[in-house]
Order: sequence, then structure tokens, then C-alpha cells
Amino acid sequence: MLTMDAPDHTRLRRLAPKAFTPRVVAGMRDDIATIVNGLLEDMASRMRERFDVMAEVASPLPAMVIASLLGLPAADWSSFKRWSDGIIGFNITQQKLDSFHELGQYSARPHQRTLRPTYR
Repeated sequence: MLTMDAPDHTRLRRLAPKAFTPRVVAGMRDDIATIVNGLLEDMASRMRERFDVMAEVASPLPAMVIASLLGLPAADWSSFKRWSDGIIGFNITQQKLDSFHELGQYSARPHQRTLRPTYR
């Protein structure tokens, strides 16, 4: 959506709020809390005096939530985050092309997906 022009952008933009109504988001609360708690536990397990909460929690969280909603196995979430980060932006780079290719290859593979609850 970031790089689309109207009318495609407008059509997709209208769909997004329907997927994230207050009721839907409230239904996701426990799953998101579980992901956040996992990130915090992982961070705490490294027992460092200093950490960057943006880099270690806030940055990976959206991609992890989206991957969870898509039913991707948790073992693949870090790859999904890397591919997602790689395709964002307006200029075409080799990294972007590689990320698109890797994400496409991943999507084409048959693999176990966990069916996620429908939040309504």
C-alpha cells in the first residue's frame, strides 16, 4: 500500500480500518500480550544492564503480530520481519528485490500454518 497510487491505494486503505476496529483489537489483546511478554523475556534472559526497547520490542512487534495473524509459525517470524523491512521504501534496491523474491518463495512453499482466530 505504501507505494500504490489511487484508486488501488484508496480501495485497500478503506479495508484496513475494518480489520482493526476497537472490538477486533480488543480480541487480539491476549495474543499481543503473549508476543510482548516473549520479547521481554528474551530481552531479560540476556541480562544486560542496558537495552534499546525500540529495537528489541517496538520494532519487531508489528511484524510478529502480523505474522501471527497470518498463521505463520513463530520460528519464521524473524524472517518475515527481515523481508518486511526489506520491501518498505520507495526506491528499488537489490535488497528490496531480494526480499520480494524470498518472501514470494516462502509464500509459495507448502508449510504448516496455524489457523488464527477470527477477531470480530
